[in-house]
Amino acid sequence: ANSNVVAKKYEQFIPKQKLRVVYQAVDVKDQGSFSLLISNEQADIKCLIVGTLQKGKYQEEAIRAIGELTSKGINARLYIVGDGDPKYKQFLRTLATQNSLEKYVRFLGYVDNSFPLMRQADLVLMCSRAEAFGRVTIEAMKAGKPIIGARSGGTEELIQDGLNGFLYTPG
Repeated sequence: ANSNVVAKKYEQFIPKQKLRVVYQAVDVKDQGSFSLLISNEQADIKCLIVGTLQKGKYQEEAIRAIGELTSKGINARLYIVGDGDPKYKQFLRTLATQNSLEKYVRFLGYVDNSFPLMRQADLVLMCSRAEAFGRVTIEAMKAGKPIIGARSGGTEELIQDGLNGFLYTPG
């Protein structure tokens, strides 16, 4: 299995003594044509969330978090990397508009390599509640960035709260 959370799920079908957790190796390329997209923007804090735009990734929590920061006078930006479900994407855009966050939330779409963007961000968000093994989380760690992640699934397994990131209770 690629994480303890996945191994635990399969213990009901496979004897525990036959299960092993082997973490996936993650290689990153520190190059890409998107390297200048966020570096020149003026913000106190630049947050990045990477993943398929779908309900299970909970990008809406990231948008709401930016709303909380800006309401406290913090000049924060959220960069959403990914593409996916058109209805969910429209929901996210509407959420940003309804909360007057258009200035603070940028949809960058799909990129082949998000690592250069991670290197420019101040932190990376992982809002998904069902990550088996968070490749994005590992990539962010390789970029030397703290992760703010949902306290669930493989994310909880990878982040040591207060050491290499912070965990929050989803919702």
